[in-house]
Amino acid sequence: MIHPDVEKALMDLIAQLVPEKQVVARLDAEFTSGPMPVVLVTAEIPGADILSTVQAEIEVYHDKRSDARDLTTVLLSHLSDKHHDTQFGFLDRVYVRQKPRELPYQFSGVERFQFVLNIDTRPVT
Repeated sequence: MIHPDVEKALMDLIAQLVPEKQVVARLDAEFTSGPMPVVLVTAEIPGADILSTVQAEIEVYHDKRSDARDLTTVLLSHLSDKHHDTQFGFLDRVYVRQKPRELPYQFSGVERFQFVLNIDTRPVT
């Protein structure tokens, strides 16, 4: 069974709010010298069950704490407690697994917030 590509679907949904080039699945080593914000999306690969729940971690990087926090709030509002029909498949339900929290980042001048979502999916074919 093939499930939606949750990582790409979330990246597509987030790109509606953040410039697409700043929504990534892997951080570039020099990302701190580029435009902010940067949103990192990583998601598990769905299982083979009819209904699959995937965990996805969203990290928001910004040069100001208040901007990182505000964007995190907007992303949560945009994504959670809803279903989403994307070009990468239908996400039946997106809901918060772990509330946002501020995490220290190794370089000064970069603020980071993280939250974890659960995404329920079913096969696309």
